Parts: sequence; structure tokens; C-alpha cells
Amino acid sequence: LGRKTADEISVALEELGYITDIEKWYGRVYQGGDRGMTHIGATWITDIRHFLNEKGEIPPDMPPHAKALALHFGRIIEAASQRRNGAQAAPTDIPCRRKPGNRKCGSSITVGTSEVESIEWRCPSCGDNGMISGWQGTKWDKRR
Repeated sequence: LGRKTADEISVALEELGYITDIEKWYGRVYQGGDRGMTHIGATWITDIRHFLNEKGEIPPDMPPHAKALALHFGRIIEAASQRRNGAQAAPTDIPCRRKPGNRKCGSSITVGTSEVESIEWRCPSCGDNGMISGWQGTKWDKRR
């Protein structure tokens, strides 16, 4: 995305249908290339399908850091998809991955689903947060 202002990035992401509002902007934007993630400060906009191969599995040759991130997002999908649709966001036992000041945050994240069928998650302590799309039908989808 190069160097763009927060407003330019917000408009671009809204046009793509990813987000309608981002509460925090911390400067630079990191584009995850073909792995399907955009990291905006403490906000992750993720299409989980970009972490998966044609069989719906995490590729065996995926770099360890990316694999750990995909598994983290998978746990979030499992927790959110087990909840009743439209239910209020609720705490989980999923630990926050963020390490502000090189120290583990120590909090657990909260999950819920949005009106656009994305999963929204947030750490109430450090503010790390995100939206996950493309989760329906994955191995982590626990809806019945």
C-alpha cells in the first residue's frame, strides 16, 4: 500500500468491503502479500482462506510464524462460531498474542460476529483487535 494516510487507507479498505470503522491507527500498514492479512497497528483484517491451500488446510511449507498466526485465528473462529448468531461479544480462554514493551499482554481476547458475517475480536487490555472473513465452511467453523 505504500505510505498513505489513515483516511486514504480507511477509504480503500471500505471500498473493498473489509471495514467500516477502525478505532485506532498506529501509523504504518503492513500488507501480508499472498497470505491474506493486513496489519494496521493493532488491527488485523484477515481473510482466513488466504492461509489455506486448495484442500482447506494450512500448507505444510508455511513459515512457522505465519502458521502460528493462522492457528491463532483458527482458535478465534472456533470460539466465535460456537456462539449463537447475534450474541453479544464474550470473553474466551484464548490468550492475547501481543507483547507491548516485549512483555506478554496476559489478557484473553473477546469474540463476536458482525452484521457482515465477519468475526470480530479484541483484547480488552491492550486493544489488539481484528476482523476475520472467509471462515464459513473452514475446519474451524463449529456452527451446527
